[in-house]
Amino acid sequence: MKKLISALLCMALLSTAAAAYYPDITDPQLNAMAETLSVAGIIDGVGDGTFDPEGYLTREQFAKIAVCILGEKDKASSGPAATAFTDVSPDSWARGYIAYVAEKGVIAGFPDGSFGGAQILTYSQAAMVLLRCLGYSDSEIGYHWPSDCVEKASALGLDQGLALSASDPITRADAARLVYNALFTELNGSTDKLIGKSGMTYYEDGVLYGVNKGDSTLVETSEGSFRLADNAVGVNGAEGMKGDIFLNKDKEIVLFRSTDEPSMDIVVTACLPNDAASSLEISYQGGVVSIPYSGVIYQDGEKTTAQAAVGDITIGSALRVYYDKEGRYTGGVLTSYQMEGPKTVTTDYSQLYTLFDITGEPKVIRRGVTADISDISRFDVVYYSAANNTVYAYSDKVSGVYEKAAPLKSTVTTVTVSGKDYTLSSAAAMNKLNESPGAFAIGDYITLLLDREGKVADAVDASAGNVSDLGVLLATSARINSSGSQENCFKTFFID
Repeated sequence: MKKLISALLCMALLSTAAAAYYPDITDPQLNAMAETLSVAGIIDGVGDGTFDPEGYLTREQFAKIAVCILGEKDKASSGPAATAFTDVSPDSWARGYIAYVAEKGVIAGFPDGSFGGAQILTYSQAAMVLLRCLGYSDSEIGYHWPSDCVEKASALGLDQGLALSASDPITRADAARLVYNALFTELNGSTDKLIGKSGMTYYEDGVLYGVNKGDSTLVETSEGSFRLADNAVGVNGAEGMKGDIFLNKDKEIVLFRSTDEPSMDIVVTACLPNDAASSLEISYQGGVVSIPYSGVIYQDGEKTTAQAAVGDITIGSALRVYYDKEGRYTGGVLTSYQMEGPKTVTTDYSQLYTLFDITGEPKVIRRGVTADISDISRFDVVYYSAANNTVYAYSDKVSGVYEKAAPLKSTVTTVTVSGKDYTLSSAAAMNKLNESPGAFAIGDYITLLLDREGKVADAVDASAGNVSDLGVLLATSARINSSGSQENCFKTFFID
């Protein structure tokens, strides 16, 4: 079990690795925080694609950040033409932000009537602003400045990842950590978090399971269906992942960040119910996964159980399985791959490259088990999934007398061969068994090539030189029918 958990954690870390949002931030955790704040419109970069993490913040810059945290940017930017502060001119870019935070008691000025907008912000000043945004009054924070403010911020965890003294100037990197910590802190007297005030909606440990099949403008998640914002980050390529979902005030997805919960991606080769253990035993290349019948599975925009989804967990299905850190199953996302096929190999494995647009050497699953590409044989029925670069080969065949076509031979969808009915699944099979030129006639001895569902993917002439290639053992007997005439009777064989 320890080896399994270690492997899963390794895969999770690999799956969540991503390119840096800001190239001048080398700390991945800080980069993720800065990305979140930028997407939320709270702290932006400096305009050239960088964040300038070591640059300092001024009081007027933090006034704007506070306004954005509170979700009042539009109101503040259209605020009064003048403020009560002696050093804030009517044409100052920060005038509206300063007026708003002063009115709401979030940032106070100095006793001489100035605001000091150009002054470098200190850690204690930034912490006090965020405590007020969280709904704490000065009396609840304490009047011993700045020690009470610093202690309160620490008690709430706002200083996590920081090592600053009260009077230390705060860098943009420090501010990103501090503000990020505050956003995910509960408001005073509430279980709601500060991020909600900004207009953002946040879902922790949601699942992003793909685009709505009926409306390609919607993204399906475990929390509902949402449209993508134009500047959405982290969504492409995240289908089936678990993580944090961020929505803007218009309820559009602006950010998805996958979590490091252990997960494993498998391609199903077999799925068998185990009623004794109340679980599904799902085979894949390299092992077996056991999922409780009651285990949650997300499929096609709906939450279901493993037991209810058993009919859809077929060969070729993709399943992302999530575990907790103790190795217990916590959920899965099921995706049925769109596979090309069925097609028939008429020469050898090299024909795969002309039947499908394959790059490099694909993985091969033949008759439900891992195989080499050279194991593909003549008259195998094959499928190809570009999504996981895998060829699925099936070699079941049946030989016998072509006795009947239904509903009509010209529009055949079902054939009877040596007393057994078979449904056709491809145009190739129909063209071989209908009234097309060169098609088989009723009474011909043929071999049906069966697809993954046991339906007819193709048909070949077993008595015209293909018998030895197919390995068919023919048994012919003679009998006298009721009218006294003699006819050949062929026994049917399933062959590998």
